[in-house]
Amino acid sequence: MGKTDTCEIPLKNREGISVIIDCHVRDAILADAYLQSIRFIDNLQMHSSGHAIFQRSINRGSGTKYETIYLHRWIADRFMQIPADAGGKRMFVHFKDGNVLNATIANLEYLSMTVLRRIKSEVKSIQRLPRCHQGPRTLQSGNLSGQQSISVSSPRPKRLLWPTTQKQFSFSGRKCS
Repeated sequence: MGKTDTCEIPLKNREGISVIIDCHVRDAILADAYLQSIRFIDNLQMHSSGHAIFQRSINRGSGTKYETIYLHRWIADRFMQIPADAGGKRMFVHFKDGNVLNATIANLEYLSMTVLRRIKSEVKSIQRLPRCHQGPRTLQSGNLSGQQSISVSSPRPKRLLWPTTQKQFSFSGRKCS
């Protein structure tokens, strides 16, 4: 599958923000009778965690029941297999690139809580580094003799915002003591 096999689905509660899914996944959602009856695609919204979800309340005589369907979990349950080495452990869906609005099958993977905690710990250790080690506010391209730069507006990046190859880019202007 190439990049042309993806579709963007706009989120109901965030103007201009979309979730990216594979086109064959969208077709499966549109073919599902239950998801069509609740207008799943039309009512996707962004959760406070940033994930794309469908949520509705169902009023019953005994009280209100809430139904929440996480898009990435639905996709993983339908199109991916839990790894054979899971050994009965509860498995969680992880976004490989860290972008929770990229719900393509190639970007999703099942991981155990142990592995997820290890990943989270590594990200937090990067965030705890002194400001000068977190990555510069400006990256300068070595190929452009320092004339052009890319500004990074995030005060504390959650993910590495700079390239991992030092051959293409060099850090500018920050020295640690």
